[in-house]
Amino acid sequence: MKIYITQYMRPDGRREELSVEVPDDVGLLARDQIISCEIVPGNTVAIYARRKDQDEDDEEIVIAQNCLDPSDPNSPTSKLIELIRLVADGGNISVETK
Repeated sequence: MKIYITQYMRPDGRREELSVEVPDDVGLLARDQIISCEIVPGNTVAIYARRKDQDEDDEEIVIAQNCLDPSDPNSPTSKLIELIRLVADGGNISVETK
């Protein structure tokens, strides 16, 4: 299933819509979430998500490696899927970078 997230572009924060292919169950969970991302220094991507009924202050974040292989467990797609599932479960997550 294709989902759409907001990508904040450097250097001015311009917004672009980005489509990502995820498993159907994850796509259904994402419908109740606000998801965005941005490329940050260190060849990494910061991905943010929260439920639509939450404040921005309650947003969760994961850091992913900026790579193109979606099967890599540290890729943006893998980390996005992990984040969507965790936000849907209502749990807090700890950020881990590699």
